[in-house]
Amino acid sequence: MTLTDKINLYVDQYEHCFKLYEEGNYTDVVIQLEQFSTQGNPLTMRLLGVCINDGEGLEKNPTKANELFIEAFAGIETLVNNENPVIQRCMGHCYDFGQGTANNTLKAIEWYSKSAELGDAVSQCCLGTCYFNGKGVEKDVVKSIELWNKSAEQGYARAQNNLGYCYEIGQGVRKNREKAIEWYKKSAEQGNTKALQNLRNLLGQNVVPPKAKQAKHQSRTVEEIALIKAKKIECIIGFIFLVPAFLGIIAFVFCLFGDRGEFSTLRNLSAHWTADYGYSDYGGGGGMSAAPIYLGILSIVGAYLIKDSLKYFFLDSD
Repeated sequence: MTLTDKINLYVDQYEHCFKLYEEGNYTDVVIQLEQFSTQGNPLTMRLLGVCINDGEGLEKNPTKANELFIEAFAGIETLVNNENPVIQRCMGHCYDFGQGTANNTLKAIEWYSKSAELGDAVSQCCLGTCYFNGKGVEKDVVKSIELWNKSAEQGYARAQNNLGYCYEIGQGVRKNREKAIEWYKKSAEQGNTKALQNLRNLLGQNVVPPKAKQAKHQSRTVEEIALIKAKKIECIIGFIFLVPAFLGIIAFVFCLFGDRGEFSTLRNLSAHWTADYGYSDYGGGGGMSAAPIYLGILSIVGAYLIKDSLKYFFLDSD
C-alpha cells in the first residue's frame, strides 16, 4: 500500500467515525474506533482518546486517553505535510485542545486555516468559532459568520446551528427568526441535539424532526450490521453455555440441605449433578464426580463468548 493509499484509508475511516461521533452514537463509534486504531490509524486513535477522556461510550479514563493522544499526535505529525485537509484539521485539534502536545492556540489556528483554505467544512467551523470568541485572533464576528456560512453550506451541522443562533439573536447578521428556524432545522435533522433544543426553545413546542430520529442508524454499513448480528448470536450461545453451570451451583446448594420437605425432590435432582456415580445415598462417600469439571468448562467457554459480544447485544441491527 502506497502512502497516498494509506492516507486515503485513514481519512475515510476517520470521517466515517467522526460522523457517528457528531450524531452522538458513542456506543457504536467506539467499537469502530478501537478496530481502526489497532490497525495503526492515528486519526481514529485521537478520537478514541476523546471518547475515553470524556467517558463517551467507554469508561472515563484520562490517563489512558492521554497515552492515546501522545501516540496519535506522533502519527499525525508524520502525515500532516501531505496537504490533506482532514489530517491538517486533526493537527489543529491536537494543538487547540492540548491532545498529545502542549496547548498552542496560534498553531491550532494555523492548521485550521490551512485546512479551511482547502475547503474543509469542520475546520471552517472551528476557525469561525475562534474569530467569534477572539481566541488566538482578534474578535471578528463578521469573519466568523462568513466561515460558518461556508461550512454550513457544505452541510456541517455545528456550523448550521451556529448560524441559526446568530440569526436568532441578531449577532453579526440582521435578526431573522425564519432563517434561524431554517438553519436549526437543517442541523437538527442531522442529529445535532443542541440545534434541536434551540429549535424547541424558539418555537416553544416539542419539535422532533423525523430525520433526527433516524440519524442514529443511517451510517451503518452492511458489514457492520452483519457483525452486530453475529455477535448477538455469539452472546446468546454464551448465555446458553452458562445455564448448566448456574443450575449446577443451585443443585450443589440444595445438596447442603437435609431431607426437609420441599427440598427433598430438588435434592434428588442435585444428586445426579454432584454426587458420585453409582451412589444412591446422598450423604454417602465416594469419588469425585466429573460433573463439576464439565460445568467449569461450560462456564469458562460461556464467559469467554459473552466477554467480547455483550456490548453488541443491545445495539439495533435493523
